[in-house]
Amino acid sequence: MTTLHEQVKKAETEIKSTYAYIVKSFDAKLQTISDTRPQIGKPGPGTYPDQNLNELQERKERSKNLIGYEIPESTPDDGSNRRMHDQVHFQTICQEGMDLKADATDTIRLGEKKEGRSRPLRVKLADEATMIRVLLLAKNLARAEDILLHNTFIRRDRTPLERKEDYELSTELKQRREESKKKNDGIRWIIRKGKIVDVTPRRHTNES
Repeated sequence: MTTLHEQVKKAETEIKSTYAYIVKSFDAKLQTISDTRPQIGKPGPGTYPDQNLNELQERKERSKNLIGYEIPESTPDDGSNRRMHDQVHFQTICQEGMDLKADATDTIRLGEKKEGRSRPLRVKLADEATMIRVLLLAKNLARAEDILLHNTFIRRDRTPLERKEDYELSTELKQRREESKKKNDGIRWIIRKGKIVDVTPRRHTNES
């Protein structure tokens, strides 16, 4: 029978092993990006390990966050009152548009305030599991009873590197779809799990 100390040591070893795997995998991903883009000079020693750790830390900090678009801003002059209003408003959107209870622990508007325009709203949720549930149910807003929610769009809070990767992926997807349209080959391209894949239904022939 293992002792409590042995169980703790085993858990620590498993955690360290998992973290090392994540760092190694992400380092390979960054190196691939570096190899496929034009180089201006050569990065100094330790550049990529530092980038890896910074990126991992930033992703961890954003892991409970969402960005909401087309969510009307409140009017109170006091900043704390506006943030409280945004928290309650976001929770109401989740409750009425998704039938989901999602506790927002903090909110902040992004960008410069402009007349007639609602700035994106960054929302920090209580835990990552809630963030994932909101993302999965956000599509229901387009069919909500309140038509004011139909234009509300919610997505994960991405790091600058993730936004760059998504932009490059979207650009490639657009190019492939345009090529397929010109060739009239009927191929359907989509993005799935960070890759562009062909989801064209295949016809199966029965051989006698």
